[in-house]
Amino acid sequence: MTEYLEISPANDIVSGADPFRFAIDGERFELPALMSADIPLGLIPVVLTLRTESAADSDTQFRVIGAFVSWLQEDQPKIWQVIKRQQTPLAWVGGLIEQWAQHSRLDPSQPVSGR
Repeated sequence: MTEYLEISPANDIVSGADPFRFAIDGERFELPALMSADIPLGLIPVVLTLRTESAADSDTQFRVIGAFVSWLQEDQPKIWQVIKRQQTPLAWVGGLIEQWAQHSRLDPSQPVSGR
């Protein structure tokens, strides 16, 4: 007889988590917490990468920033326009990702399920 494993949702995905609110050049923006049920589907690979790999190596950083820039261009053009005006836009994207992850309490040393 074949056994089936019962699964359940990750216990660290929550509804109603505090959004990430930030300002760049006086313009205010709001994004959902990365571990909230409101996370945009296009960012799920980025979140999984942040949760499962050390973002210290340059290849991982490049993949995360590239995916994030694509998402910004497509889904958050106002944020992307402000970041593009900065002297070092990719550094700004990296800083935004880092601060958003800190706000969302992402810890790459913990498994995705939080167990």
